[in-house]
Amino acid sequence: MKVSVKGNLAFGKPVILNTRHSEKYPVGGGVALTNGLHGPNDYHCNWLGFEGEHMEAVVDFGRVQNISRIKTNFLQQYYAWIWLPLKVDFSISQDGKNFTHVLSIQNDVPDTVGGVFTNEFIAEDIHKSARYIKVFAKSRLKCPDWHIGAGGKAWIFIDEIVVE
Repeated sequence: MKVSVKGNLAFGKPVILNTRHSEKYPVGGGVALTNGLHGPNDYHCNWLGFEGEHMEAVVDFGRVQNISRIKTNFLQQYYAWIWLPLKVDFSISQDGKNFTHVLSIQNDVPDTVGGVFTNEFIAEDIHKSARYIKVFAKSRLKCPDWHIGAGGKAWIFIDEIVVE
């Protein structure tokens, strides 16, 4: 497992999950998103799972920080009903209530890419200060029509939020 601590402003910071994660793959809840551990290509290890739900998490730095980059990592393994998010939105806030949208990143990896792999969604050149960052990952919610689980709940798995 890769560890990401040096220069990561989010390391060890509290996380508020505005979407309920699945109890099937809890890995400690929101703390798994700032523990510095990047999961391997195995959703059983250090991946926080959301079944049939979008994912929204807020990291509290405890004080205002200068932010230049936010990075998240997601897993795709469609034969296990796990897809990358359709898009990821990044927002920042001074007070934890009023958020300013920073960037949306659309997923450009096709649903049909087989195997097991991870994909990073990165917001760069932010150059703003904030106490809170919010990451929203839009799930497809249901498995696509061509999939063996068509209509069943689709998963998204995230393993870390890195802020520089």
